[in-house]
Amino acid sequence: MGMKFAPQLSVVCVRVCCLSVAVLFLFCGGCGDGGPPKYKISGKVTYKQKIIPTGSVTFAPKGGGDLIVVAISDEGEYQLEAPAGEYEVAVAAIGEVADGVEGFKQMTPRPLLPDRFSYPARSGIVVTVVETELNAIDLSLPIKR
Repeated sequence: MGMKFAPQLSVVCVRVCCLSVAVLFLFCGGCGDGGPPKYKISGKVTYKQKIIPTGSVTFAPKGGGDLIVVAISDEGEYQLEAPAGEYEVAVAAIGEVADGVEGFKQMTPRPLLPDRFSYPARSGIVVTVVETELNAIDLSLPIKR
């Protein structure tokens, strides 16, 4: 013998489902990080007019906030997204350790850049991200301060 459902029960189920979906959209309508809009930044990293083919770029918001760290590609390029504002920038890059006897003698990779560039507050590099579709910001690291 088959089960029969009362028509009133079906109407109640539909109403409860619709209400549940409406509440879900209400609460999730603001989902996301809720932070300020972010803008694309890209550029090349050079030192002594030579491309830096490895390492990382760090954007530190002036006045505090979360750091944004991205890798430098083999072509010396970096890309990131950040809110508009001023940033202190750090660039860190080390060379590879040689294989074999030379690698054993060297033991640790040599830095490709002076140490001061590894710290946003000491690098002397300050950039401004503006509210535009793409911020082209090449980082030509100064030889001396």
